[in-house]
Amino acid sequence: MFPNPADQFRARLAEPQTLAGLLPWVVDSLSIARGQMLVDQLAKKVQSNNMKDLLILVVERATPHASLSHQFDVVGAAIAQIIPPGANREAGEAENRTATILFAGRAPHSFAGERQREELLQATSLLTSTLDSELAARGIQFVQWAQDTSEEVATGFETGDDSSIVKKRAGSSVVGRDSWPELLGFQRLATLCYMRCDLQETIDGIQSEQPLETLRMAPVGHQATEKRDFESLVERTYVGTLDCPSLSQFQTTTATLDGYRASPVFAPDLWFEAKVAPATTVGCLVLARHGGTRKNGNAAASNGPPVDALRSVLEVVYMGVVPEHRGCGLGAQLVRITLELARKAGCESVILAVDTKNSPARAAYELAGFVSVLLEEVWGKRLLGGKIEASKNEST
Repeated sequence: MFPNPADQFRARLAEPQTLAGLLPWVVDSLSIARGQMLVDQLAKKVQSNNMKDLLILVVERATPHASLSHQFDVVGAAIAQIIPPGANREAGEAENRTATILFAGRAPHSFAGERQREELLQATSLLTSTLDSELAARGIQFVQWAQDTSEEVATGFETGDDSSIVKKRAGSSVVGRDSWPELLGFQRLATLCYMRCDLQETIDGIQSEQPLETLRMAPVGHQATEKRDFESLVERTYVGTLDCPSLSQFQTTTATLDGYRASPVFAPDLWFEAKVAPATTVGCLVLARHGGTRKNGNAAASNGPPVDALRSVLEVVYMGVVPEHRGCGLGAQLVRITLELARKAGCESVILAVDTKNSPARAAYELAGFVSVLLEEVWGKRLLGGKIEASKNEST
């Protein structure tokens, strides 16, 4: 009935109401933690009646019937959230629009057996091309995707070498859940370790080498000039960084900071420059607030690791020290300052994510009482004019 096998598939944008039929098998295909995060994010959007930045795409397969008509069954889907550009943008300043993949994958039992692998790849190719085109048409330049790690990658994290695991998986004939980012053309950026510190259990203070001078935390403004100054500082801390160094290939500092500000847990009063006397800026600290109640009386939402909505939790979104002041304990002191801020705010815990290859930072967090709670892989892809621009550097 289909001379060209690819003709049996079609891709289309779906209305938000479609989520009711998709969510049961979508959540079932994810880990418990990842599924809970997705449900929480979508529930908050429904409650706030804010679905306009959500893109839902389904791939359907036609089933021939004797009446010569066709019934279309959903065999795959993608859900993406478009992150709005930052506010306070000056005239002529370029937008760096990004999107986050909340889910992409196939329906259960839709491609059973090795014989249907070719059909699966055809459907995946259609999903990829349509998703890229729809995002590019909306001005999206960078797409990011976070997934739970496989057991292989988790083992690689423990041994400190996961590069061979990615290469091995790429050459496998098995199309599993953790193969989807590669099938959709994403490049692996990093493996992140989410960590949590329960303030009631951690010791006071952090044993570390004493910095030459005491840090003073200066609040950061968010007007145009202040944004540019802070962006320059963050770029200085990126030099030689061990945290997601591949990200700079895909996303500008402006876009990264705009993404932080667009987050529902953005806390403008918790952005700081770190200074030593008399007025030397040596680093920065960006925090976010989960749970609890903001000054406007609205409960904060969560786009990060799962947290108890009834508790107030502080998240370390970014922490950095400029190269010329590294190695004298300033990073450890920033951690201690974060814990003190959290205690004063009545928070019960602090959460953060760190690149698994950033051994110095991980060691400092563990010394401060942080423990690992979740491992995930972060993937990225850049879109320019509807076309994918491959990275010049191969991921490790």
